Amino acid sequence: MSRTTASGRPDWEQAAAEIRATLDRVIETQARIEERQREQAEEIRELASRLDQDRVAVRRDDREPDSASRKSQSWLDRLDEVPPGVDLFARWADDPFFTEWDILIETLLQGGLVRLLEERGMEVKWRSGKVTLGDQESLDLAAEVSTGIVGVRVREPLRLNEVRRFEKLMGELPDRAWMARGRSCYGAVACLEDEEDAAQYAAQRGMFVIRSTRKSLHMENGPDFRPRILGGPDTDGDGAPE
Repeated sequence: MSRTTASGRPDWEQAAAEIRATLDRVIETQARIEERQREQAEEIRELASRLDQDRVAVRRDDREPDSASRKSQSWLDRLDEVPPGVDLFARWADDPFFTEWDILIETLLQGGLVRLLEERGMEVKWRSGKVTLGDQESLDLAAEVSTGIVGVRVREPLRLNEVRRFEKLMGELPDRAWMARGRSCYGAVACLEDEEDAAQYAAQRGMFVIRSTRKSLHMENGPDFRPRILGGPDTDGDGAPE
């Protein structure tokens, strides 16, 4: 709003002061945005570093199984575990810079996968980020539990052909990764949305189904669900679990 003096002339000094105040507010807002962007960049660098460490630890050849086993507990120790009763989403849910996809990935990596598996009675010995298997195939996450290995495929949206492809991959896992040799292999898929009832199909095929919203991360499988062994010496055939 323009200001005038008692004589009716424009008060240029007052107008200039208001413009300066507006510019100061704009500069302050821009500075806060830039600071948040720097914080996010640092968080991404830290996450990438952790994933690189996990990949180096996982991708051992067959000559070093004992060395990798000794590292199992240290992998778990590096997790940013969230204490019981603390909302896993509290850090990101109200942050406009984080999408629901960002929240899904961050929460799975920073303790969410471990919590969900342990709620199903599986003792988690270690958790890893991406595990490369060759032929452009990989697991997005993996965990060793008391009964074997759990591989995780994260997709958005989750499609039926991806579930079938992942089921086949888990059946081949003992031949593709030393960590799975002689072990029972279970599958889990994670998504925000699915198409063609892909999540329901995955559950019917004996896989864990992890769903994320902006406020929660949960398994959709019922309380009586029993995961099917998809690969390994005790593979549960080709049918759905009981």
